[in-house]
Amino acid sequence: MALLIVIMAVGGCTGSTTGGIKAIRVYLLTRNAAQEMFHLIHPRAVTPVVLGDRMLPERTRLGLLSFFFVYVATLVVGTLLIALHQVPLGQ
Repeated sequence: MALLIVIMAVGGCTGSTTGGIKAIRVYLLTRNAAQEMFHLIHPRAVTPVVLGDRMLPERTRLGLLSFFFVYVATLVVGTLLIALHQVPLGQ
């Protein structure tokens, strides 16, 4: 059952109108997180996030992080509202 849920989430990431976070955004979020971890070790290093042969501008990175925050916040609030209304999830 858990494997099917993971496969559905990945399928939702690659589709264009499924409501999930796009796979490219997940990839860029992981690249951004890796870069931030690198900056903790090497604070003076200048390492841009590169996608293919293009450097990702800072404004795009901030937009991506903002989108992810709003997406997760909406997911959490929606889940809490469903839990507060005691909607049955099975059967």
